[in-house]
Amino acid sequence: MDNENKIIAMNSRRKELDDNAGEDGFEDWEDDYELFSKEDYEGLKNLKQMMAENNPGDIHAQWRLGEAHVLCKEFC
Repeated sequence: MDNENKIIAMNSRRKELDDNAGEDGFEDWEDDYELFSKEDYEGLKNLKQMMAENNPGDIHAQWRLGEAHVLCKEFC
């Protein structure tokens, strides 16, 4: 599966979670853990980018995006 399909699937999953918040017991960190455990750091960075854009005032979302950039070895 290429990265674009992973992103689409992840965005679909995120939309589903947003629509059913709390109903299935699935928590946000589980998406992070799944990507991290598969060493899909690019996917993790894309997820964190989306979260940071959707929550521009959330300093934690911004910090986590920075951590994802470090995992992708993108230092600037």
